[in-house]
Amino acid sequence: MLSRLNFNHYILLSEKWLTKIALLWCGFSVLLGFVVQVEIALIIAAPLMTLFMFFAGMIMSSTLIGFQKINPFAKSNPNFIKFAILFFWSFGIIAALYFLSSGIFQIDEKNSTRYFLVVASVFPLGPTLGAAKEWNKD
Repeated sequence: MLSRLNFNHYILLSEKWLTKIALLWCGFSVLLGFVVQVEIALIIAAPLMTLFMFFAGMIMSSTLIGFQKINPFAKSNPNFIKFAILFFWSFGIIAALYFLSSGIFQIDEKNSTRYFLVVASVFPLGPTLGAAKEWNKD
């Protein structure tokens, strides 16, 4: 079944572009924060925390998948690792879209909550990047 699914192109594209997207997103959000936010601490802290969570998520998912490669069950089932990678990769993208949409369409009077959700929407792409980096490793 996995041979019928052709995610190779998309995973390789995400491996190439996700770090650049996260850095540009956080840089743009600082500029946007000076326009829509009053709290200077949030303008500085939210993008820095997002980048930290992005890279921590990348390391954690890559490490978890790396540990699964030595699992005896995974060695006996060759597609197990590929499905685990697809799980982390796809749910990271879904979570990023969820955070972004909940930040944009949130019905709340607090503008700072909306700003934080929009800025932090790229941090789930960290596990996506970690999974993408494990895709071609043997």
